[in-house]
Amino acid sequence: MNRSEFLNRLEKALGNMKWEQKKEVLYDFEEYFANALSDGKTEEQAAQELGNPEEIALSFFRSDEANESGFDTKATFASAIKGMVKSALNFASKSINEALKLEKVEINSSVNTELELADALLVTGCKSANVKVTRTSAPNFSGKLSGIASTDPEKLPFLSYSYAESEKKLSFSIDWQGQLAASVAGVVSIEVPESFCGLISVETVSGDLLELPAEFNSLTFKSVSGEVRSKAISLHDEILINTVSGKLNCANISCNHLNFKSVSGGLSTRLEKIGEVNFNSTSGSMNLDLPPSSGKVTFNTISGGIKLKIRNNAGIDLGFKSISGRLKTELPFVVENEKKGYGSYSFKGRLQGENLTEISGKTVSGSLKVSREE
Repeated sequence: MNRSEFLNRLEKALGNMKWEQKKEVLYDFEEYFANALSDGKTEEQAAQELGNPEEIALSFFRSDEANESGFDTKATFASAIKGMVKSALNFASKSINEALKLEKVEINSSVNTELELADALLVTGCKSANVKVTRTSAPNFSGKLSGIASTDPEKLPFLSYSYAESEKKLSFSIDWQGQLAASVAGVVSIEVPESFCGLISVETVSGDLLELPAEFNSLTFKSVSGEVRSKAISLHDEILINTVSGKLNCANISCNHLNFKSVSGGLSTRLEKIGEVNFNSTSGSMNLDLPPSSGKVTFNTISGGIKLKIRNNAGIDLGFKSISGRLKTELPFVVENEKKGYGSYSFKGRLQGENLTEISGKTVSGSLKVSREE
């Protein structure tokens, strides 16, 4: 399925939603394809990552009813999603209508790999199921899928795994048994031995990453609307987040490199230790408590707002450009250059302090607010 086929099916599933709202939704998914192509993927690969358009609509419905939609975006987009959810009930494909009539069955599927060593752990095909990764005193990797599914009792989804010995890559995935992936409201729990410290990669459609222990090397999270909601993340190397509307919302983060890319998803966290942050979003916002140590933050957004909070006596070296956005601050910057004009704004200056953090960013209409922690 290519880009046009995916978007046509999604548009049909949106039914009689108001056209302005429908355009907002379709635009976000068009951006997903554009981002995927810029990453070297084909349209077919991007569509496969997203999954069935009708299933995506149903997964939003499940999340909306549980008040856990995972959206914290502009009001227009949130309204569009709600409209899509409602219209999906009446205008989605026959397969969805059949899925809603299926029996609700409890799922409890466990797998013990007996594997003790791996350099990479992949958790894929989760669709609407949330993911937890925890450490165990056991010497081997294991997994469990639990929850409730609206499905055929004779064809229950179950958790499976595979191992690529040449790459030392262990993969967990849900075998859906031909059932609709969006029909499951559950959790995939993966236990890893204390010795594991490699790469973790998680892929979902609307499922969230709920828990992640410390001391891994790196994390990759890809989703449409799923969030990273682990209380804290502490990794040796990098965090890579790529979503359509899903956000990263953690109490605190420590890593060398944080790369966040989204259409309307946002980033909110307190940085304890960081080398570099790269934030790219169309309309998503970024809210960061900067670390006391030096680092580098870059951002690029169209309408998303940026809020930066400085801790202790740290200083920043700031460069900011926008068309209609403005710098909002009461801090005593030493201004090197500031230009205000019709359709353009630029600022370059420094806030004196210890361990300077280099900050540079561009927006179209989003403003930048800089304050100091009280």
